[in-house]
Amino acid sequence: MSQKIERLTEYCTNSGVTPRVDREQGILYGVKILGTQSRNVGQRHVSYPPATLAKAAHLYEGATSNVDHRKSGETVSYRDRIGVIRNVHATNDGLIADYHFNPKHALAEQLCWDAEHAPEKLGFSHLADGKVNRSDPKAPFVETIEVVESVDLVANPATTRGLYESADVPDDQKELCEHGLSAVSDLRTILLGDAELETKKSRLSEVLSVWQVELTGKSSIGKEAAIMEWKELTIEGLRENRIDLVDVLQGTDATGKLQAENKTLLESLDTKAKELQEAQDRIAEIEADSQKQAKKLAIAEELKEAKLDPSNKTLVSDAFIATLESAEDASARKVLIEDRIAITKHLRESTGTPPFGVVGTGDLPAVAKDKKEFLGRL
Repeated sequence: MSQKIERLTEYCTNSGVTPRVDREQGILYGVKILGTQSRNVGQRHVSYPPATLAKAAHLYEGATSNVDHRKSGETVSYRDRIGVIRNVHATNDGLIADYHFNPKHALAEQLCWDAEHAPEKLGFSHLADGKVNRSDPKAPFVETIEVVESVDLVANPATTRGLYESADVPDDQKELCEHGLSAVSDLRTILLGDAELETKKSRLSEVLSVWQVELTGKSSIGKEAAIMEWKELTIEGLRENRIDLVDVLQGTDATGKLQAENKTLLESLDTKAKELQEAQDRIAEIEADSQKQAKKLAIAEELKEAKLDPSNKTLVSDAFIATLESAEDASARKVLIEDRIAITKHLRESTGTPPFGVVGTGDLPAVAKDKKEFLGRL
């Protein structure tokens, strides 16, 4: 008969186990992460046969470990990630592994102390999916473990016995128990930490105030006390407790770094755009000068072909040159040059003498009059 996949949540204490501690490397060698008998009661009490554990050992290799147990589907804060499970192997008593943890984590010293002096307080809770054989209602057992989500570090595993599943805790009290145990764990961590006395007092006050809100729905901290807490806030305290906020304020978090890189890129693109525009403007100036010089050369060549001497300013004046330069194209210049030649030719034919003879005194001779008329036409 096909078995239904169920969510498995088990608590395991290290009572009777003596893990070897490496503080510098952040490793607890030989911790127990899963036993053979469930600590739950009622419907969720199952056994884990050695064969099932041996077959599933590889699924626990590299599993992440968070601080405190959580409900399935809840988001885990990055601050609560403390370690990873390595070197998993099955024994007749359950799964044994090496627990690699961050030696700089706020709970690191407490973790080592418990491992050395109170291993019964050192416990783990796995979140996994597996197939449970319930053919015998009095002795259900896990046939296979399909997926391992995490193996979380929990406080007082011997007393929290299946916090979410246990029939000993009424459903309407489970959330209160969860928050209460979390608060106790936080208080213990603060008390056993190496922070300064005033820092400990401040952090203990924060935890108690949160618990007060949980119990009464009202804050026990007045406005004046809240103002004093803000005044006592230091960058050192933030670095110790909220390095994520420090990173945001200093712009060293991932978003801040991306924004800084984006700003640098935009500034670089703006500079390149200005340089490109300046280059384009210079090219346009050069092209304009080139076109202007090309037109002058073309006009000189056209005057030469028409046998009009540019040095003869009477015939080829600066005004005439300017008129040629402003002409639309070579065809328009050709019309102007031919008109100039025609005027000159007409004047020569009508007078029989060069159009620019010497002008005498007295009444103007016919030639001079024709020249005046010619100049007027020009």
